[in-house]
Amino acid sequence: MKVVKVQGDWVFGVGLTCLLFFTRGGRLRSRGEYVIPAENWQIEIFSPPYLFIPGLRPEITQAPGVVDYGRSASLKVNHMTAGASLVMVKLGSVTHGWDNGQRLTDLKFSQDLDKGEVTFTAPTNRHTNLPGYYMLFYVNAKGKPSRAAMVRLGGTPPG
Repeated sequence: MKVVKVQGDWVFGVGLTCLLFFTRGGRLRSRGEYVIPAENWQIEIFSPPYLFIPGLRPEITQAPGVVDYGRSASLKVNHMTAGASLVMVKLGSVTHGWDNGQRLTDLKFSQDLDKGEVTFTAPTNRHTNLPGYYMLFYVNAKGKPSRAAMVRLGGTPPG
């Protein structure tokens, strides 16, 4: 909430913002400001330069739907490279510009370039990696990410 003086009168307003990542690697940013009597709402879809790096984009063709803490799991990936990385990004939640739930986690993994297989270990700490859905990206040595595979971390959901 913010208070602004407009033409001698004090008015109240609310400013909202959000940043979310897409499974394709792009980002959505929105901002809004509602100050009586005017409104200003903006949205931007951004395709970062890493999406336009020349060469084939890695492609996750098979991924587990659920991974439990500290367990190993496997992926099938086309167009793998040596020197790649594997990351999980927690899905965002929009709430007044502060999202302490969204996070990026580097995963320990090994890969067999000949077979197109990646074996990784899920995070072990439930406090720094909350249960729920994550986007799993394979990023090649040039920095070009795959489209994300959706993975639920934490096994069976409470219910």
